Amino acid sequence: IEIVSERWYSPELQAVVMTRHSDPRFGETTYKLTNISRTEPDRSLFELPAGFVLKEDSMPSRLRMKKPAGEQ
Repeated sequence: IEIVSERWYSPELQAVVMTRHSDPRFGETTYKLTNISRTEPDRSLFELPAGFVLKEDSMPSRLRMKKPAGEQ
């Protein structure tokens, strides 16, 4: 039985671009990163949809839990 695992990593993209695992008992599984676009994403992807409003959260950045009454 021959089992093969293959992994291709791109340091430039800092991502795995292809993996392949072949096992005669379970078949072959392949993952490929394709159609990579290195251009700036469209600004509209980061804009709020019409009718939505951005509200600032008034909660403190840290939440403190209170102990139940009678506990120290």
